[in-house]
Amino acid sequence: YPFIAKTFWWDQALSGGPIVEQATHFVDLARFLTGEAQMDTCHTNAIYYGDKGLNSVHPDVDLSAIKTGNVNQIISSAQWKSASGAVISLTHGVHLHDTQF
Repeated sequence: YPFIAKTFWWDQALSGGPIVEQATHFVDLARFLTGEAQMDTCHTNAIYYGDKGLNSVHPDVDLSAIKTGNVNQIISSAQWKSASGAVISLTHGVHLHDTQF
């Protein structure tokens, strides 16, 4: 993600972050292929900046400019059952912060 050096993208008050901005397309595809989610089967989890020692994001992002508690998730996961009975699993992480991998 060499172009996410934008503080607003990391601020929950301004942006939905990785899930809303990117992974939502996966959810749309899953809904198209397998039907609507059965919401009572949905389970989610997220790891945020600072959790479990995760304290590194893109070096050009100034996290001190974001109000405490508003930094978007770094890793998110969700699992649910669809109307067709398929089990969907989504895991999304923002790990690669450069152009050389």
